[in-house]
Amino acid sequence: MHTLTALHQVPLTTGPRTLSLHAPEVAFTAAVALSGGDVCGVQSPVTPSWHTTLRQHGVHPATLVDAQDQARHLGQALAYLQRRGVITAEELAHLAQERLLHALLPLLPYRVEMTIRPSAGAPLEQTPRVPVLEGVKALAALQPAGRPVHLSLQQAYAASPAQVVLEDDGTPAALVYRAALQGMTLQEMARRLPLRWDELRRTVLTLTAAGDIWPAEQTRPGRVQPQLQAGELAPDFILPALVGPPVRLSSLRGGRVWLSFNRQSTCAICNPHHAAVIAVQPGLRAAGVQTVSIWGSSVADLAGGIGRQHPPYAVLADPGDVTYDRYGLHRSLSGTLDPRNVATMVKGFRMMGAKALKSDGELLRMPAEFLIEPDGRVSRAHYAAFGADFLPLEDVLAWAQS
Repeated sequence: MHTLTALHQVPLTTGPRTLSLHAPEVAFTAAVALSGGDVCGVQSPVTPSWHTTLRQHGVHPATLVDAQDQARHLGQALAYLQRRGVITAEELAHLAQERLLHALLPLLPYRVEMTIRPSAGAPLEQTPRVPVLEGVKALAALQPAGRPVHLSLQQAYAASPAQVVLEDDGTPAALVYRAALQGMTLQEMARRLPLRWDELRRTVLTLTAAGDIWPAEQTRPGRVQPQLQAGELAPDFILPALVGPPVRLSSLRGGRVWLSFNRQSTCAICNPHHAAVIAVQPGLRAAGVQTVSIWGSSVADLAGGIGRQHPPYAVLADPGDVTYDRYGLHRSLSGTLDPRNVATMVKGFRMMGAKALKSDGELLRMPAEFLIEPDGRVSRAHYAAFGADFLPLEDVLAWAQS
C-alpha cells in the first residue's frame, strides 16, 4: 500500500503504539510514535534531532544546554523552554508537524509495508502532538505528481569553491551549495539543513541540473582561465579558513582587499614573504584594507605551515587549486629554478626546516596577488614571473593610502 493509504488505516485506539512504515524499493523506514489519535514522535533516516530543530528555529545553544541540564527527557526539556518563554506551544506544535512531514515525505512516491506494535512504557505526555488526520491532510497536499527521480541518501555531493551560487546566504540554493562544498551526503543535508525534504530535494535537483553541484565521485577537470586584467571583476569564491568560518570574497565588498595566491603552506618562498606581510598589517588595517591569503594545501596542513606565524588575516585552503585555475595562475619550471629565489628560500628553510620540502603538488606553482577595490574590481593584478617575485610592499601600502 502507499503511505497515505497506510496512514488512513491506522486505528485511532488508546495506548502507546509504534507505527513502522518501510519502503523496500528504497530501503527507507520511518517509525511513528502514536498515542491515541496523535503522533507524539517520529524517527527516520532524514530526521534531525530536536536539538537541531530548535537551534534552527533560533533557540540559542546555551539555552538548549540549560534545558537539557534541567530535564530527564525531551518532554521536560521542551516544557522548560516554554516556561522560560523561549518558545510557545503553538511554535512547538508547528515544528512537530514539520518534523513529521520531513520524515514521511521521502516515502510518499513508494509502496510501503506497515506494522503497528504496542510501545513499552507510557508515551511522552509533554512532547508536541500532531493529530494523525492533520498529518495525513498535510502530506496529501504535498503529494508529488507522477513518479519523481530517485535520489540516494548515501550520495555525497561536490561543488566548486570558484563557482559560487549567485544567491544570498541562507537561501536554499546557498545552503545546499555550501553543504556540497563540504562533501555532505543527501542524508547529512536532510539532518543538518533547515530545509524540509521536498524543498531540499527540489533544490538538489535544480543545482545538479545547472551544474552547480554534482555527485562527488564525478571528477571535474579544471581549466585554467585567462589572467585577470585591471578593471575586471574579481571572481567570487568560498573557501575554508584556518581560523573561523569559510570566507566568501564577495562578502568583503565595501572595503579594499589584498588577495594573494601562494604555494603550499610550508613553502620556503611564500612564508618569508608573509612574515613581511604580517609586519605591515597595522598600517593596512588602519587604511581599511583586508588581507586574504590562499594556499594550495588542506586546512589541516595550514596549521603546520603558515599557521605557525599566526597571521592576523584570513588564511584559506584550496588544495584542489580550483580558484588558482579560475584566476589564471600558472606553473613554471624556470620560475621555480630561478636563482633570484635563493635568498628567500634560505630564509624559508630556516623558518620551516624539513617541512619546506613538502610540496602538496605546488612545487612549480607561481604566486599571484590582486589589489581589489571596494566594488570588487581588480585595481592591479600581479602574476609572479619567478617564485619570489612578489608585489612590492611599498606599492601595496601606497595603494592602501591612496
